[in-house]
Amino acid sequence: MSNPSRRGALKLTAGIALTGAFALTGCGRSDDTAAATATAAPVDASPATGTVTVWAAQGDADVLDKVIKPFKAANPDVTVKVTLIPNGEYYTKLQSAIAAGKGPDLAQFFPESQAQFLDPSILRPVPDGLVDKAGFFGASGPPGWPETSPTRCPGTPTPTRSSTAPTSRRRRA
Repeated sequence: MSNPSRRGALKLTAGIALTGAFALTGCGRSDDTAAATATAAPVDASPATGTVTVWAAQGDADVLDKVIKPFKAANPDVTVKVTLIPNGEYYTKLQSAIAAGKGPDLAQFFPESQAQFLDPSILRPVPDGLVDKAGFFGASGPPGWPETSPTRCPGTPTPTRSSTAPTSRRRRA
């Protein structure tokens, strides 16, 4: 068994996160680019139609096709528009777009950066019953999810963590 590189592990994590995000996309967003509000209608569980905009950090480009193909196969009436943003600019541009009411339908967040986006006026809630939380972490679901939200969870967790154990050639010999 080979040990994945850190970059490979991050790509896998990003792929899993985007897969979860696509699974949750119940419908495309309308052309209305007005800022999201806490009273925005939640996404439903019907097949996606229209256009779904996805923003991802440029380093995740190679995993997107693996996620988009099965999503489009299950939702033939949807168009997926992907915008790749340089890694170092991703969260700044995402925050600016959301503040201007022009954010994407789907965006990937790493755990350490999610808190800045959890305001209910920014993210639409995941509809009740759309996601089987046992599919992520077993029968009990992840600790605190979706109980962390006073209403409903605004995203899905990605149960993937990777770590790299540095070694030296002398120790492997």
